[in-house]
Amino acid sequence: MKSTAIRKYIYIVIGIAIVITAYFIMRPYTTSFKELVLDRVNINSISSIEIVKAEKSSDEEKKIVVTDRKEIENIMHGFAEVKLKESDFDNSGDSYWFYIKVDGYSRFGLQLNEQNQIHVFDRQRDDKYRSASYQITNDFNKDFIGNLFN
Repeated sequence: MKSTAIRKYIYIVIGIAIVITAYFIMRPYTTSFKELVLDRVNINSISSIEIVKAEKSSDEEKKIVVTDRKEIENIMHGFAEVKLKESDFDNSGDSYWFYIKVDGYSRFGLQLNEQNQIHVFDRQRDDKYRSASYQITNDFNKDFIGNLFN
């Protein structure tokens, strides 16, 4: 009788462990722009940000290069509170491409689409998050980016 109760207890513990493990494995990775980019670079060391506005409907691209320290800070602060959840990336619509140079070296590449998805590429990372796609999960007003082109 005792061994049956012990077995039952062991099965319950194993079942709970399997459910908890499955939850953490199946749950998408969550992070923030701050963690992926801002915590990895000093904003003052960003020498330039090249931004390309790609419009799929007209195959037209507009490009600007931002070197003004204040504008660079404004752009980085515009992304500072962005929360992210790992997801697929839809490359079918209009998008902005960002090429962030740190001390003259191309460090980060970002692609932001209309669906508020962002793909982040960090040339100095050497792990599975060197290049990854995310869905923006909080309110994010990207009007400040479009205003740079006016």
